[in-house]
Amino acid sequence: FRYVSIRHTGINVGDQAGNEIQGLTLGGVGSGTTIEYVESFASGDDGFEWFGGTVNTKYLVSAFNADDSFDWDEGFRGKGQFWFAIQATDLAGRVAEMDGAIGNENGTPYAHPVLSNVTYIGAGVGATPSGDGEEMLIFRDNTAGEYHNSVFTDYDDQSTALGIQVEDIDNTGSKPLDSRQRFEAGEIVLKNNFWYGFGAGNAVNEFSNQDFVQTYLSDAANGNQATDPLIAGISRTSGSGGLDPRLNGGSPALTASGGMTDAWFTDVDYSGAFGHDTNWLLGWTALDAKGYLGDLVTASEGNGPDLPMTVRLDQNYPNPFNPTTKISFSVPSNQKVTLKVYDMLGREVATLVNNETISAGSHIFNFDASNLSSGVYIYRLVGNNVALTRKMTLIK
Repeated sequence: FRYVSIRHTGINVGDQAGNEIQGLTLGGVGSGTTIEYVESFASGDDGFEWFGGTVNTKYLVSAFNADDSFDWDEGFRGKGQFWFAIQATDLAGRVAEMDGAIGNENGTPYAHPVLSNVTYIGAGVGATPSGDGEEMLIFRDNTAGEYHNSVFTDYDDQSTALGIQVEDIDNTGSKPLDSRQRFEAGEIVLKNNFWYGFGAGNAVNEFSNQDFVQTYLSDAANGNQATDPLIAGISRTSGSGGLDPRLNGGSPALTASGGMTDAWFTDVDYSGAFGHDTNWLLGWTALDAKGYLGDLVTASEGNGPDLPMTVRLDQNYPNPFNPTTKISFSVPSNQKVTLKVYDMLGREVATLVNNETISAGSHIFNFDASNLSSGVYIYRLVGNNVALTRKMTLIK
């Protein structure tokens, strides 16, 4: 299940509160299933919800959904990497609602997902959205879970809003376990994360009101920082081009990754779902098609941006386009490159770069197709011992 955009879904089913269909609902899905590059856009309920299962996911987008961006229940034990959430200012729940089970919370297996490199953007400091958004992250109902190398930012100003809450009950009666016990057993892990931009304040004791959580987040051995990660641009306005969730040059999150020992995780050297270079939202999401995204990343005032390791040709944006679009590519060293556009018969229709020496780093070129007819075109980049091609669509 790859490169899927799910838009304007989610509904309450029947008369009973809580019987909803999310953007993507996963019931007992196993680790043999591939789920990558999936967007849930403007769902009437949660963006994604897991009911048990062990499925592993990468490159998930939860944008402007009415309730929680991500929600897990019923013993979910999958892995996730490169999850991105952004909430609307007027209607939003928690960014992550993490539950162990409904009813008998002592049933096994206990919920214990492991996540790395997520970027969670709330409804915005100053916003007061309707919904159950008292906490950006909540661990409850005897869940465990792990967040590594992640960014949590721009959460709202509701009077009780917190960055994080861990269920802490009296451990008697029918629910003898809680998430605090899982926390103290080392089964809730929060390491090498950035916490910044909370309406309640950016100090640990402001966005967390539990002393055991404050102690954990303040322990330097766990690598958490209440520091601005320097995201390039946060905008919730369609057509503005003001959203760029990559990290600006000089961001402390560009060199803060703690690494993951599990080989399933892609090894990257930054925290959050995006580094300085590639914006993997381009070319397939509603965020791109509706004009939210822009190229706003800036270089460091010191040593400049991290250089790419290989020659890379990105998907043009916007795509489809009329009549102009941007084509970007990156090269790891100074070299001569050629960038040309062809029609589907192989005829050259435009030359954007002609055997010119290009400096190491990322480059963007505008392509104006005013004189061309609607159709599919191919653009081709030739560099040192490499030739890369992609397709784009012109619609007039």
